[in-house]
Parts: sequence; structure tokens; C-alpha cells
Amino acid sequence: MENKVIDRFRFRAWNTMTKTMKEIAQLTFDEDVVQSVNYKENKTTMHILYQKHIILMQSTGLHAMENKLLYAGDLIRSPYDMELIKLVYWNQKETRFMCYMNDFMQCGLYQDDITKYKFEIVGNIFENWNWFRESKAEIDKIIDKYIWEGWEKKFGGENNER
Repeated sequence: MENKVIDRFRFRAWNTMTKTMKEIAQLTFDEDVVQSVNYKENKTTMHILYQKHIILMQSTGLHAMENKLLYAGDLIRSPYDMELIKLVYWNQKETRFMCYMNDFMQCGLYQDDITKYKFEIVGNIFENWNWFRESKAEIDKIIDKYIWEGWEKKFGGENNER
């Protein structure tokens, strides 16, 4: 139970300048700075990211196949329906994480369903937007509506650059 609580408060960030994903080690909102961490070969490297250049993605606290942690912005699919890719996002109105399939189909996100239908993470909306049938312009609108807008409401990112 303790790990699930810790997992729920993990973050990663999409750096809009370098187009890279970073794991977040520390959030410091009062200084407009976020510290990311890179663990490689027993060497830890810290990076300073400025809030106006990142989109934060919070962990859902849920795990997909191979016990991989799910974040807002992840793309998931089930082996039972390989064609249907779902976007994980925070729904501010319902105050919970949900899955976006298209403008007419969204659904709740529950660990029992993730386990039962063997959902796997196949990428994220920033690096793998081409998994959707929509054009890049339409994907940008989806990001604005389902990722960016939720981030702004949770963390106050109205001055951020994309």
C-alpha cells in the first residue's frame, strides 16, 4: 500500500524545448524551477528545467503490464484490441484519471481493468502522436484539451510556452 501512495505522487516532464521526457526528482514552484534526475550506470545527473518549458505529467498510481507505472500522457492498448490506442489524462471535472479514445469515447481508468485486459504502455502522446489516426494539428488540440488544460488547472501554468 505504501508504494502505491508514493507512486501516485511521482512526476515526469515533457521538455517543449528539447522534445525530451525527463523524470522529476523535485518540484520547486516558488522558484519556477523543476529538477529532473537521470540515473545511468550508477551515476546520477541532475538537470534544472524551467516551468515555462515543460508540461508536467503526474503518475496515476496505477501499473500496466510488467508493473510499469502509468502517467498522464501515456498511450496504452490491450492485446485484445490492438487497433484501439487510449490516451491517459486527468479529467478535472470528474477529478480522476481517464482514457481518451476519441471525442465521443472516454472511460474511467481502473487497476482491475488494466490488469484484466492486460493493458501495456506503447508510448506517450508527445513522442508517439502518430499512433492516432488524427493529424498532428488535431493531436495538438487533443494535447491542449486533455493534457495541457488539466495541467494548467492543477498547477497554474497559464504563462507557459509550448
